[in-house]
Amino acid sequence: MSARMGIRSWLSFDFVRRQFAFLGVFLVCQALFYCWINPHGFLGLMGAPLCTLWAVLLIICTSLSFYHESRPHKTSQALEWARLATCLVLMTSVLVFFDGSNITNRVRVAKLGDTVDMTLLAMDDKMLGWLFPKGQLALYLDQNTYIGVQSWFGVLCGEVLQLFYVSYYFWGNGLLVYMIWQRFSHTLYYSRKPQVKQRLQWRQLRLCLVAWVGTFLLNFLLNLTFPAISPRLFIEELYKNELRGIFFGDSLRAALKSAASQTYSAFPSGHCGLSIMAAILAYRTGFKRFARCCTVAAVLICSATIVLRYHYFVDFLCAIPMVFIGCVAAGIRTDERFIYLTVSDSSVKALPKFKDEDEHLVKSPSSHKPHHNDDSSHPDECESLTYGDKPIDHNKVKVLGHQLLSQLWTSAPLSASTIDALPQLRRQTQSGTPLGNSPTGYGDEEQLSMTRLDIHDEAALRV
Repeated sequence: MSARMGIRSWLSFDFVRRQFAFLGVFLVCQALFYCWINPHGFLGLMGAPLCTLWAVLLIICTSLSFYHESRPHKTSQALEWARLATCLVLMTSVLVFFDGSNITNRVRVAKLGDTVDMTLLAMDDKMLGWLFPKGQLALYLDQNTYIGVQSWFGVLCGEVLQLFYVSYYFWGNGLLVYMIWQRFSHTLYYSRKPQVKQRLQWRQLRLCLVAWVGTFLLNFLLNLTFPAISPRLFIEELYKNELRGIFFGDSLRAALKSAASQTYSAFPSGHCGLSIMAAILAYRTGFKRFARCCTVAAVLICSATIVLRYHYFVDFLCAIPMVFIGCVAAGIRTDERFIYLTVSDSSVKALPKFKDEDEHLVKSPSSHKPHHNDDSSHPDECESLTYGDKPIDHNKVKVLGHQLLSQLWTSAPLSASTIDALPQLRRQTQSGTPLGNSPTGYGDEEQLSMTRLDIHDEAALRV
């Protein structure tokens, strides 16, 4: 009975739980897909052995989370350790499945003997052939004497772009490692029970993991479906000059060339897609300064993929819809949606009630009277604009929503004004009104999850 209740809880109408569970299913199915293409060992499950091992570890960690969440005391240390183990397995699966996809891809190409490089080169030629030879900016720079790879400007730009190309491994992974530390240091390192701030952090962390790891897995699956070796190898004979660096460029390029030997992961560009995703996650989670750095890095990384001959232009173009799919799957395509999913958790206890003397609420001459809308043809919209007898100021709620995001991942407690704004944010998103000025169409499932609220005293919210 308890296990059934735990599974029903995970697969309930709550969007965050459901998408996080689907990420685990996607990972396990992809590991089985690798084994189907390259069957080896016991029951054919050793085609990509580390992927199979990581899928088993994820199943174990998820099962432990099921078990501990079904227990009466859900704030036990065992549950927190199970959640941390799940996060670590998902984060490290990026490296494991990259290796697994390469192993499987080599088997696939050996059997079928084809890559899509000719098609990608033809598409580049159609789009950019009127500007560059065969549509390749790298070929134009190879032949240009003023800004090309042999000029001092080209050498300097090549050094900078090569450093940023390698830094792609830092931005998104560093952000998620910091978020995992902030979330679990409170409950494990300091041995404290999760409060509202930690519960909201756990929701955001799961959404970010769905976006980050899910986009990686989708990229690996597309690499397996459309294998390509990149222009630096496919049209290597057309390049007359070698790329040069100043300090670290040559050694980094040699290391990447050795690591990428016999790989078929050019289409779509993971460097472009995941660097853009890192910037989006940083913006959504309120790390504004870090997000600006990620944006600059994403622009330079996308430029490096073309200039340094690692990818075709169409690889960059097809990385954009891949990122969009990851954002939609994780519910982070807009700030409003992300804030809505953060505060719409029925398990977050202790919501304070509005008070007439609360200085954080927006006062108006009619604030003590029921709010009426003259347009009687939209009764639902009229109801969504009020909280009891108080009008909701959408601009104020939008500011408070972004204030919540900016405070959630700091070491300081949530401010009193942010805590007092949680019921207002919850009420607005429950009624289906966005953090703007017009109604939205959030699904009935998300609205249903908002109706199951547990109200406690205000003091429990003061984290």
